[in-house]
Amino acid sequence: MKIKQILFAVLLLALFGCKAKEPEAEQQIVHPNTTTFYKTEVGTDAIQVAESIIYDVVIQNSSAEGTEWNDGSYYTSVTNVDVEAIANILFQAVYEQRLVPYGILTGEPMTIEEVKKMDLEFKRNRIAKMEFTEKWLMNENTLEMSKLISEIALGYESVTDSGEVTGYKPCFKVYLTDKEKNKTK
Repeated sequence: MKIKQILFAVLLLALFGCKAKEPEAEQQIVHPNTTTFYKTEVGTDAIQVAESIIYDVVIQNSSAEGTEWNDGSYYTSVTNVDVEAIANILFQAVYEQRLVPYGILTGEPMTIEEVKKMDLEFKRNRIAKMEFTEKWLMNENTLEMSKLISEIALGYESVTDSGEVTGYKPCFKVYLTDKEKNKTK
């Protein structure tokens, strides 16, 4: 009887004591701008469908109410965009030297003093235009599409004394994903 118990115990140990090697899970990377997961290796179900999309978005136009400016053809339709929050986050990242600001027209790095001067001259709530550079990704299985925004440029609304918008004045551009462009001194 004792031999049967020992054999039974050995059999149980053999069955449950040895862990079968679990197959390695495919590595998935969280897309930095969303909570969606995307595989990025060749042969997976997520592919890059656009390398570099660049577009402007006019977020607001203070004199647009009831005019041809807001007929939907002049600017991208946006709702509930907290432009000031975006500006605050970008300005703070610049001041903390986590992002290096670049002149939109020159392409050259700007100093913190230049940004501070601009920040004093214009109110952040006057930022009314943004230019985005991004990559597009699409998951064939789930049909989810996502963007990886790599650059953001900000522009202030230029307004006459009578309140007429005459255009947009460049603020600065930041490179969100380019480590070389964000090296601080």
